[in-house]
Amino acid sequence: MIQLSDIIEYIKEYVINVSHDVEDLVVKNISTLDSSLPECMGWIATYKKEKQKLAEQSNVKYLITDTEVLITPKLFNKVIIHVSNPRILCFYPSHFMSLTFS
Repeated sequence: MIQLSDIIEYIKEYVINVSHDVEDLVVKNISTLDSSLPECMGWIATYKKEKQKLAEQSNVKYLITDTEVLITPKLFNKVIIHVSNPRILCFYPSHFMSLTFS
């Protein structure tokens, strides 16, 4: 597992907004929306259509997206991390792959 705050710190130059306090929150895995379990982090690519619907229907607890996804009541139970490029985690695979998820 890794602290969500550590991930946010690592990508901080791309972070626009974080919807909740992330202290003491942990991420068990980084994955796509399709295969994610609730304690995973996922992202929505900027080119996706119906981003709001994807965000609201995803199983992930932590979601990286652009600012087109609005924080609505359906998303209050998720941490929404608005960034300039949601695929930011893909740009640093060696760093995140070296982290221990258990």
